[in-house]
Amino acid sequence: MEYDNLIDEIFNRVVTSKPLIKDRDVLRSDYVPDRLLYRDDEIRAVAESLSPLLKGSRASNLLLYGKPGTGKTAVARYVLKHLQERARRYNLNVALAYSNVKNAKREYTVLVQLGEAIGLRFPFTGLASSEIFTRIVNHIDEHGIDTVFVLDEIDFLVKKHGDEILYQMTRANERLHKGSLGLVGISNDLNFKDMLDPRVLSSLSEEEVLFSPYTVDELKHILMDRAKLGFNEGCISDAAINLCAAIAGAEHGDARRALDLLRVAGEVAEREGADMVEERHVRIAEKRIEQDKVSETLRKLPLHEKLVIVSVMLSNKGSTGDVYDTYISLAKRLGVQPVTQRRVGMIVSELDMQGLLYAPVVNQGRYGRTKRISLAIQDSLVREVLAEDPMLAVLL
Repeated sequence: MEYDNLIDEIFNRVVTSKPLIKDRDVLRSDYVPDRLLYRDDEIRAVAESLSPLLKGSRASNLLLYGKPGTGKTAVARYVLKHLQERARRYNLNVALAYSNVKNAKREYTVLVQLGEAIGLRFPFTGLASSEIFTRIVNHIDEHGIDTVFVLDEIDFLVKKHGDEILYQMTRANERLHKGSLGLVGISNDLNFKDMLDPRVLSSLSEEEVLFSPYTVDELKHILMDRAKLGFNEGCISDAAINLCAAIAGAEHGDARRALDLLRVAGEVAEREGADMVEERHVRIAEKRIEQDKVSETLRKLPLHEKLVIVSVMLSNKGSTGDVYDTYISLAKRLGVQPVTQRRVGMIVSELDMQGLLYAPVVNQGRYGRTKRISLAIQDSLVREVLAEDPMLAVLL
């Protein structure tokens, strides 16, 4: 009965409170609006690189790079959408395929996504990546398709699998009698080009577009534009929009971050039954987003990284030796082979860089120097997230 009353209270508040958000989708960072503010030069550069497709010629390979939230994916999708519409109007044999490499994780999955986008079908398993790509090239050749593959977060592909598949893609046109294959690579890593073999770099970066961070003023106008579409009139204060822009502007002009703050602040205000989104809702949203980001990072950690975090949480002294002893004990309880103390030290350093641990080096006089290791996040959050893993739940 108690729970019934609680649920009724929540539902009644939603029904009777003033609706603030008009359209949640337009407040999401992956929404591509009808116009992209402050990216005219970048749109022009991408459109010019891909425009040969409209004359039955191969598109130039193109590399888009810049920090996260600078509009790279939005511009690419915006131009691709208009290009696809024009190709249909002219009845051109053009295929455009997009894959987010980071989300796909495996080279095989990326190739399957790209192949299926141009009309191929593959078995779930059993084919090597090289065979998948051969089938893609043969399909393009057989049907004379002028094709563009867009590889978002392309640096993850290279870091995990090397650049051989990119080399094969940039050389595919030598195998084609009909049709063509162009590449658009999108990277958040400004040093991405340094990872590439010179033979791949020269082919992939035929043309390049560098995306500069948005200024705080530009972010304000982007948010105001989106707020008109996403919120009911008079339901968000200028101060809230300005704060979203200021927070994101301090973090390398990240429009994605600004939009996430705007959307979550709106959701917070709606849930509490407020009449308007105010600055305080943005502050709550900022904390909530940060907590969600930490939770997701924890979930994605490999087993031994998770074990090290639990060891730090359960350690009495927090010294390198004590954390390792605790780690050995936990590994034995789970029946897993422990890694070396040197490797645990490296894991601690990596988790320190990720902001999950504090690991300053302290001088203990005649006992030498050691790291004093502690959690940089709330232990309640660690327990809550890691308890989702049945294997680790017994340790918490």
